Amino acid sequence: MITLPQIIINWILLISVDANAVFITSDRLQQVYVITDQNTLVKYDSTGKRLFTYNQTRFGQLRSVDASNPMKVICSYPDYGNVVMLDNTLSEVGVISLKLLGISN
Repeated sequence: MITLPQIIINWILLISVDANAVFITSDRLQQVYVITDQNTLVKYDSTGKRLFTYNQTRFGQLRSVDASNPMKVICSYPDYGNVVMLDNTLSEVGVISLKLLGISN
């Protein structure tokens, strides 16, 4: 029989951001991306300082954000089948219509 040592993890709250979030993710640069209940994407730095915002209503509800590459943030708008690419300042650099590509799900 093998006995593994007990691992204790303590979490410490470093910063707190007041936001009505429906989705939260982060990137490898310790920046946080929040989708608010107002359909706005907000980017915060590692200290909780608000850096940039992105808000548009052309494609419906923003559902999720992929920030695995912090220089090219990918936003998913499944209501109309669109993917929006943003740069590191949350400026729109491209839109892909999945329906035009024949992708429905």
